[in-house]
Amino acid sequence: MIKKSIAVIGPFNTRGGREVEAGFIGSVLSNYYNVKVFSTQFLENDNDLLQVDKELDIYKKHSPLKYKILDKVGVRKLKKELYFKSQKNSNVTSYAQVLKNTDLIIIVAQVISHGLRIIINNAIQSRTKILFRTTGTIQYLNFNSIQKSEGLILEKVDYYIHHSKDNANRLLATINHKFKIIDQCVVNQEDLVRERQPKLEIKKFFCCSRLDKNKDVATVIKAFNKLSKHDVELHIYGAGSEAIHLKNLSLNKNIYFHGHVDYKKLPSKIADKHCLIISSKEEAGPYSALEAMCLGIPIISTKVGSMEDRFNGLSISWFNHGKEEELKKAILNYREKGKDEISKMSKDLSNRYHNKYDKTLVAKQYLNLVKKVLE
Repeated sequence: MIKKSIAVIGPFNTRGGREVEAGFIGSVLSNYYNVKVFSTQFLENDNDLLQVDKELDIYKKHSPLKYKILDKVGVRKLKKELYFKSQKNSNVTSYAQVLKNTDLIIIVAQVISHGLRIIINNAIQSRTKILFRTTGTIQYLNFNSIQKSEGLILEKVDYYIHHSKDNANRLLATINHKFKIIDQCVVNQEDLVRERQPKLEIKKFFCCSRLDKNKDVATVIKAFNKLSKHDVELHIYGAGSEAIHLKNLSLNKNIYFHGHVDYKKLPSKIADKHCLIISSKEEAGPYSALEAMCLGIPIISTKVGSMEDRFNGLSISWFNHGKEEELKKAILNYREKGKDEISKMSKDLSNRYHNKYDKTLVAKQYLNLVKKVLE
């Protein structure tokens, strides 16, 4: 039997949670289908997709050809076509060529990402099925903020996949659509399981994310600046546009910046930490929370993305975005917890991970949905 073909496409960059997830989707499906991954960005050869699966067949954005065509009234207009170049060889292919040989296209992007109109329109014309894995926090859209035609295009997608009910409801407020909730998993969970360590105290706190304004690591640093006389540490993993500003903001000698850590090396770096702090204003997941859950590491977080769904019924401390005093109190509260309570928290977290977010469970959800859409 000839395998059906799937194209996973999105604005993939070199590093990030979206890239890890796209790599996971491609890797899972490649066991049953012919899968190629296409990035509409200029992807570096060393990227997080290949960190997930080095055998992925990846095409990255190639310098687009521009040519003039005649429209209906005879006026010449400039047209751009998406071209991709294979990372494995010198092959160059256009998006139109991709669709000719594809049974299903899986978009992994935000619903407001550039170029969606072209991608979806061409897929519809080619009668190619479309799955859309949404990323990021979906804003409440309306036809005053986006063109009506964009909303109508989004309605043409065969099936959506959302991380959370909240994101699904946000898009439902704009368009009717079929969807399934599939949350993330930790792609390298075997590495994390091997690195699990018992937690006897909560002293070493950490943040793990891009250092940009949305992640709001500044609030965490401000809270720790007020804790310089307490026996607590803050470890910050990640790089980004806010790095210099955050280092200048740091006044506590127990705040440590570790920069970007390779995806494969991260488990060994964070396994001995005691508590993850998520301070983001907006998230889809975030991915780091599942890593902590898998490791059995307690969490302090803002109520972003899928966090409330994921940790419903578990012991977790919440604080409002930007409220450093609330965060400071939560940190001190965690510092005072005894080893028996910490041990129970840790066990409950790792059990929740394996019962709901284990890699095999999430992979099966993707495979079942793809099979349903391709029928």
